[in-house]
Amino acid sequence: MLRLRFDLDELARTTLSTSGVAATIEAVCSGALLTTGPLPAFDGWRRRFRTRVDGRMRPLLDLVPPVSTPPDFLTIRTDDPADVIERLAALPATEIAADLVAAGIRPTRFTRLLASGDREARATVGDALRRYHHAFADELPSVNAVISDDLAYRASVLATQGIGGLLESLHPAMRWRSPVLEIDGGPDREASPGGRQVRLVPSVFMWRRPYVLIEPDGPCFITYPARGALRLGSTEPQGGDPLADLLGRTRAAALRAINGGATTSELSERLAISLASASEHASVLRRARLITTSREGRAVRHTLTPLGHNTLAGGAVQTIQ
Repeated sequence: MLRLRFDLDELARTTLSTSGVAATIEAVCSGALLTTGPLPAFDGWRRRFRTRVDGRMRPLLDLVPPVSTPPDFLTIRTDDPADVIERLAALPATEIAADLVAAGIRPTRFTRLLASGDREARATVGDALRRYHHAFADELPSVNAVISDDLAYRASVLATQGIGGLLESLHPAMRWRSPVLEIDGGPDREASPGGRQVRLVPSVFMWRRPYVLIEPDGPCFITYPARGALRLGSTEPQGGDPLADLLGRTRAAALRAINGGATTSELSERLAISLASASEHASVLRRARLITTSREGRAVRHTLTPLGHNTLAGGAVQTIQ
């Protein structure tokens, strides 16, 4: 658990924020658009995006495994990819190496070159980022729509419940115990913004859990999953969505959101629906034997059954027969 201790000035300077190139980096780091396996909710986008993939993007993709927080040198918050590239070019090799180790990046010949300070390797990453950001541009309007909706919702929470209510609303794993924000997951440690401005950043792609980035010479960023992110990722306007045809769009999104496990509160947040609606959808999926539910402390956790996994994988017909 991370315990982030605020002082009064840091609370007063806490804002809601977002940025364009961050969404590009997060899409890479979450594996949402290019990998298979743990994120079936993004299958629709993944299929569309693969048609735009250029082999010269591969060095960037190799830097981050699926469902991982990114290396710190990629996480600068900006609307211009050139800012990330400029920062990478200026970083000491020792810092790049430390970031790769901290992010758990598997060592390869290329990452060793990058960590050694090789200029050509850095330029290759920069070129891959530019290409990826350009290819991702068509997705940004739909991403930004989800982000805008989330920011409007959070602003209403802030207006009615104050900063403590806002912080607690961001994710079920976050609790406000004034003056400390508790965030479940990871090793036990304490930190503080250190007088920095705190920016709360909704993300469509880093949806499993919140993460905190404290820039040495910049703000403290708390990135959290945007409401409705998985429902957006599951849409497939050009080719249709057979699972949605079978279950209905929201229930199909719920099944996808439960992959990997989810409490009712997490399901509500991921789909931007009420707790009552999330509970009802879970009940229907449970009666259909697509999920199972078990108690976890004061909450309940939903997980997929073998039939649920087969349904997501397209094997529902064979299983039923």
